[in-house]
Amino acid sequence: ASKRGDLEGAQRWYWKAKELGAKLDQSDLTAVVAAAALCGNLTAAEGWFRRARQEGIRPNVVTLTAVIHAAASQGDSESALRWYRSAASLNMKPNTVTHAALLHALRRNASAAEYYFRVGVEQDGIEPNAVTYNTLIDALARSGQMERAGAYFAEMLTKFRPDAATFGAMVNGAAEQGNVEAARSWLEFMERSGVPSNLISWNALLKACARAVPPRCDAAEELFVFMVTARDLQPDRATLTTLGSIVGMDRARKISESLGLSFEQILHTRL
Repeated sequence: ASKRGDLEGAQRWYWKAKELGAKLDQSDLTAVVAAAALCGNLTAAEGWFRRARQEGIRPNVVTLTAVIHAAASQGDSESALRWYRSAASLNMKPNTVTHAALLHALRRNASAAEYYFRVGVEQDGIEPNAVTYNTLIDALARSGQMERAGAYFAEMLTKFRPDAATFGAMVNGAAEQGNVEAARSWLEFMERSGVPSNLISWNALLKACARAVPPRCDAAEELFVFMVTARDLQPDRATLTTLGSIVGMDRARKISESLGLSFEQILHTRL
């Protein structure tokens, strides 16, 4: 039940086991908290964590991490931080998964994400993994701090192989600024590194054309045609909507139909 995020089922199982006199331990408690986390139910996750302590079951770092995951799912960075900081008083040592959960909760606050990335490494002795690097790079890129994002990208390169999420964060960060050349450069770097480009990255590249001042109509058309013909990627509704916002919907329809695409069908397909 916990793996499916079935909180009601996990709770029923817990109470039934207790009723039958089973000796419940950390793993049983963590299963219920994990189910609450998968549902994004922070109130339930916190309640079960506290209930366990009242019943003499000592939570462990896996249980704590599940509560932080629940806070992250609700976008509640303050609660995630509060629980992370409670580790010392609970005599727990945060691990890489705990650290990643915290950074995920802080992803909309790039400065806080970077600060706690360093805290995890320098004070808590946590070795960052690809997930924590990706989360931080994405947070910095989304906030427009492309130079900082690039610095962590370079640091990551010395330890891990960047994946589609890493490159996608850099492409999207440049796109948010309307920097077509930088976004295209990151996408080309992605492909040279052996990471296949995907529709998400190409949509971001079109977004760069839309946000450029003035909008880059010629570049948008060229990139769209190349994406479909050379990369064999099927555009989705977001692709056509973005293209239409740049060149006009009539022009977007004409280009699409010249490539054998069913413009109206794609446009009216839910994402």
